[in-house]
Amino acid sequence: MHPHVRMRRLRRGVRQTWLATFAMSWAAEALACPNCASARAVRASVYDASFWSNLALVVLPLLVLMACCRQLYRIGLKPGRDAANEAVDP
Repeated sequence: MHPHVRMRRLRRGVRQTWLATFAMSWAAEALACPNCASARAVRASVYDASFWSNLALVVLPLLVLMACCRQLYRIGLKPGRDAANEAVDP
């Protein structure tokens, strides 16, 4: 058997193992306390009136970072060329 085939099978096995472990741990956490007093208190504090403003404050830095990266990428292109032509022409 070719070494590359063995590595692919090993990677696939490792990936499946990690996925199964993650899924089982997530399910255990989700089923631990779905309706206990602390879960209700946390849900009430997370989904209160300030939910959307808190969500916006979490997402806003990511949008700013993406805009900066896009602008730096555009600056790095040669004059008169865009990203579509850059990928086609060597």
